[in-house]
Amino acid sequence: MERCPPVNFPFFSNQQPATNNQQLFPPMPRTSQNDKAQLLAGGPVLRAIASIAIPMALVMVVNAVFSYLDLWFIARLGPDALHAMDVLFPYISLSNALVYAGLGTGVSVVVARQAGRGGASWEGVLKAGLLLAVPLSLIFVVGAACGKDVLLRALGTDASRAMAGIYSFWYFLFFPIMAFGAVISSAMRGSGYALRPALYSVGCIVLKAVLTPLLSYESIGLGWGIQGAAVSTVIAYSLLLLLLVGDLSRGKQGLRIGRFKASPDRQVYQRIVRSGIVAAQVPVLASVVLLLVLDVMSARSVQMADAFSLAKRFELYLIQLTVCLGCGTMVVMSASLEASHANRVWAAMRSALKVLFAAGVPLVLGMSLFSDVFYRSLTTDSAIIQEGHKYFTYGGLHMLFTLGIILLNFGFQGIGRPFRALPYLLFSIVLVQGGGTWLLRSALLDSSVYYVFISAGSALAFFMALRVLRRMVLEEETLQATAPLLSTADA
Repeated sequence: MERCPPVNFPFFSNQQPATNNQQLFPPMPRTSQNDKAQLLAGGPVLRAIASIAIPMALVMVVNAVFSYLDLWFIARLGPDALHAMDVLFPYISLSNALVYAGLGTGVSVVVARQAGRGGASWEGVLKAGLLLAVPLSLIFVVGAACGKDVLLRALGTDASRAMAGIYSFWYFLFFPIMAFGAVISSAMRGSGYALRPALYSVGCIVLKAVLTPLLSYESIGLGWGIQGAAVSTVIAYSLLLLLLVGDLSRGKQGLRIGRFKASPDRQVYQRIVRSGIVAAQVPVLASVVLLLVLDVMSARSVQMADAFSLAKRFELYLIQLTVCLGCGTMVVMSASLEASHANRVWAAMRSALKVLFAAGVPLVLGMSLFSDVFYRSLTTDSAIIQEGHKYFTYGGLHMLFTLGIILLNFGFQGIGRPFRALPYLLFSIVLVQGGGTWLLRSALLDSSVYYVFISAGSALAFFMALRVLRRMVLEEETLQATAPLLSTADA
């Protein structure tokens, strides 16, 4: 099977490799587009990856910090509020995976490719993305309004069920606003204007963290409880959409709403959906399996479900940072192939893996010893704290190798073979994590058995995927090495 063409970077063509005496971090006060292209396609690998990953990581770090702060405010409303958020977490993750990781990534990729071809309509892609956002977001609106009693059946108390129903109603009622903002900001990033949407997002995240206590606590604000936390989210994302539309109306981000008359053709929709499916497959699968696992855990113990959900929330912060590293690695790998520098492809992945494990191994060891610090900041329930310590002790390797699998997934996309990672994702997420839930159904088995099982399965899936990716990269190197010889023989 032929590989899919890698992401189109039209200005990477005919780039010369960096010279051997190039310094690791030479001074670059100002860089032209050609300088940036040469860095990505032939410059120092770590620096090339960092040029993409670090700006993304700064936004992700801010998002993680204030997301935790928002959860901390909600936890102060009581254990029922915390439990409501724990069970809602996979539903919110699923909605974000479909809209941000799926539709948003699809729009960004197609806009970038349209721009690279020259003369193609960026506005047509934006219009297609906004139209696709309508039915996608309405699924969650209808689900929150009509199906919350079924979706939230895992909640153990009437108070938790009531709080979850209130939060989900307000959060998903205005979900189209979030979806439109995601599409517009993704289109801007695809057209090369990533800074202002990122700054707007950071500002709105900070605003949300300020509004949550003011709207939720009676002692310092309106006393709306968990409804206040949901409304603060709606206000923040509404402001983000207004800022983005304002930039569109003035044409500041490469797109102008005044020219928004293009009628997207069928191929544009197909390209967005195809790219979005590849990007969303990991978070969607993980969210669906998490729903299954939490349902089984809740039947055994509410505290077990809370501890696992909070651990997954912590893991999500690390996944967001891994996505930044993966995006940088994917672009460098793809750019190197476009520039016929296949020898740099594996060097990029190897460097990224070294960074991941150099940071991940100490973190896993630290959480196995000090996870109670994280849990005690959110709850005083000793059963949740003990279960959380058990997860990070026996399931820490699962967290580490899951991050590794996500990074390898970006590597498969970088060489233009994204679907080759799917078997290993299915094995790790569905068969290992989901299939292992039968261990939890037996009251005779401790949850630590499940954590050891998913750690071993994730490690196996990682090394299997690593072996296949390495073989494919070697094939690319061989093809590029033999291509000149074949051309000479034909001549």
